[in-house]
Amino acid sequence: MQPLARADDHAFDWQEFNLEQQPELTQLDDITIRLELVMLALAALTGVGSESLVEVADQLNLNSIIADRLTQPENSQQQKPLSVDEARALVLIISDLAKQNQALIRRAIALLEQYTQSEDDIHQVALLRDYFDSFSQMYQEQIDHTASPPSKTLNPLAIKLLIELLFYSNSNSHQRFWLALLSPNR
Repeated sequence: MQPLARADDHAFDWQEFNLEQQPELTQLDDITIRLELVMLALAALTGVGSESLVEVADQLNLNSIIADRLTQPENSQQQKPLSVDEARALVLIISDLAKQNQALIRRAIALLEQYTQSEDDIHQVALLRDYFDSFSQMYQEQIDHTASPPSKTLNPLAIKLLIELLFYSNSNSHQRFWLALLSPNR
């Protein structure tokens, strides 16, 4: 993706990326949580961290919008909801990182399909086992600090997010991602 043009620090042409549709202010809490979960799934699968987020934000000229958010400690329960521009910026960043890791996402999905169809234990596959373990651990650390949720609860969420990552790794995925965040039926 080529760097984005901007007139000043926060004047950004979201229309260029078909991200101009505004969410309701009441949706920002849900959008914030959803973006955190998708980023968590991407990090659990690929190992991308805050350095990668900052690097992509820099490449896309989004640092002025999102830099403070990216450099804060990862403790989502103490953070305020994202602003609309921060959410849009994260959509572009996550989509770019998903595209960069598309081969790995596709491999994980293919293995998931293969082992689901054969009714074998998906935890036999190192890539999927590591993904589920990382997702569970990161979820506990970053989202829900209270207790260790059982894998029966988190594995379906991890699978759903992995499938979403596949869609967000394609061309124009940022548009699909943004519209999915705005949809009340996601």
